[in-house]
Amino acid sequence: ERALEAARKSVELWTAIGTTARTKSDRRRLALAMVKCGDITAEVRQFDAARDWYTKAAREADGAANDPLLGPVLKRVAEQQQ
Repeated sequence: ERALEAARKSVELWTAIGTTARTKSDRRRLALAMVKCGDITAEVRQFDAARDWYTKAAREADGAANDPLLGPVLKRVAEQQQ
């Protein structure tokens, strides 16, 4: 419960920080925070919520499969969804 709350808080903070022009690094940090939320919800067997977090993370890195910063995030999302 506390771990999930901390992960959600990091998503909120990264979202608030990057409200204007977001760089690839900003998008990566936000996507990784979303992946962490997905990981935690999967650990407690909330698979629908985990899938939602992974989908949000993939959207954040959308179209950047070959990008050195965002590509690994997309790969991790795909692995976690399997």
